[in-house]
Amino acid sequence: MKIIKLFLFVLLFNYTIKAQEKTISTATKDTIRETKILPITKPQPVQPAKIMICAPSKSSLIQVVYVLDGKIIDKLQFSKINPNTIESVQVLKMHEAKVIYGEKGADGAVIIISKK
Repeated sequence: MKIIKLFLFVLLFNYTIKAQEKTISTATKDTIRETKILPITKPQPVQPAKIMICAPSKSSLIQVVYVLDGKIIDKLQFSKINPNTIESVQVLKMHEAKVIYGEKGADGAVIIISKK
């Protein structure tokens, strides 16, 4: 029984030696790549990541139609209107504004009539 164990050990040992010789001999210069060592440069500061914790408010997503004397204006023009020149203001809710102004009025409309 000892002889069989010794024989198997010698056989296994020879097999591992042969396997190692094959892997060493098959490695050629082409398979080994050269590594370039880059010079160490001054570390750059890390920019902090911008994290948005919540979504924008609903009011910033609403696109209200502004109408001045029957003409559609944008938010910038609306902000430049002098309050002293306004005769009346009418606010249309979503459904009313959508009937008059189509998809543009889906979020409502503000109709301003100026003094003549």
